[in-house]
Amino acid sequence: MALRTVKPLIKFVALALALLVCGLLGWRLVRFLEIDSCLDSGGRYDYEANVCVLSEQG
Repeated sequence: MALRTVKPLIKFVALALALLVCGLLGWRLVRFLEIDSCLDSGGRYDYEANVCVLSEQG
């Protein structure tokens, strides 16, 4: 393979990996903030059902 065709391929692979990493980190951040918001509001997070459970205290 000529060096001229390898450089664009390397750039494409690097960009694809960077986008994949950013997407995964973004997804994890959104999940973390969802759980954190639930806990900050006084609820508990049910990890099996992926829902915030707010208790009604009277």
